[in-house]
Amino acid sequence: MGHPGLLARQLSLVFNRAGARTGIGAARLTGLIAPTVATLLAGNKAPQFLPALAYGNRSVYGEEETDRFLRLREHMMTTTRPLALVTGASSGIGKEAALALVAAGFDVVGTSRDSSRVTPLDGVTFLDLDVARDASVTAAVQEVIERFGRIDVLVNNAGVGSLGAAEETSVAQAQAVFDTNVFGVMRMVNEVLPHMRAQGRGRIINISSVLGFTPQPYMAVYAASKHAIEGYSESLDHEVREHGVRALLVQPAYTRTGFEANSAKPDTPLHAYAKRRQTVDRLMAEAIRDGDAPAVVAKAIVAAATDAKPKLRYTAGPMAGRVSTLRRLVPARAFDKQIRKINRLAA
Repeated sequence: MGHPGLLARQLSLVFNRAGARTGIGAARLTGLIAPTVATLLAGNKAPQFLPALAYGNRSVYGEEETDRFLRLREHMMTTTRPLALVTGASSGIGKEAALALVAAGFDVVGTSRDSSRVTPLDGVTFLDLDVARDASVTAAVQEVIERFGRIDVLVNNAGVGSLGAAEETSVAQAQAVFDTNVFGVMRMVNEVLPHMRAQGRGRIINISSVLGFTPQPYMAVYAASKHAIEGYSESLDHEVREHGVRALLVQPAYTRTGFEANSAKPDTPLHAYAKRRQTVDRLMAEAIRDGDAPAVVAKAIVAAATDAKPKLRYTAGPMAGRVSTLRRLVPARAFDKQIRKINRLAA
């Protein structure tokens, strides 16, 4: 029958290579082919298994087992569903993006800091991930590769908000925002990019904001984090194109999510800013309430993931498109006045 340990190592090698080539993943492939392996072992045909696996040899398998394997092999060779990894997929934009990518034909892995508390989504596999922790990022990406053998699209959606005047926000609080919104993106890119380069293809989609190219009083730290993502992503895109990889940006405007409720409040509030801050907070709450549905942003994410000739930047929804156009075309002085008027600041 052959040495069981050697056979196990051979099978493991076959499954890992086949999983990496087809996108099925070694674990899923093992489950699919296990009945055939059991039949072969029971029939004392293990020594001939590996060469027979390559050719579907009926003299070794017998008719039924050969037909089963040939069907499996056809499934393996025609299963080319790409794999999308979406961070922060438990709610809001990330949840809608995960569902939209499933509908677009992707296998999807979504992440949450505590996936045990996430409501299951059809077609989405959830993993624990904290983008602010190096070890968590490494473990999550490794698990995706081990289970699926590939990552074709990375959607860096996980993020945190921050409200309050710049002077009211301590450096420590600002560092915490950047650790998720900026360095979290960098951690994910650094872990995923080697796999994409090895594949010779891939797309990194970073969720920015209209606040990545416009100012927002009383949200200086958050706006700074999104401005950083804009510069990082555009620079990264130039570096990775020759490897078949693109780094792209999706820029939502105000979106109906729990952004305001989940945003950090200033840790050193000052009376000098209290009245204006409260006004801006109220305006922000109204803008989010009347904003785009998360599905609007998800549509832009799917476009970035699937367009044959992707754009560097995708504005999500009509408001984001208008703001982008105004930023490019309106003279700086006029744009400055409009910012102050919208936020009810003194002229």
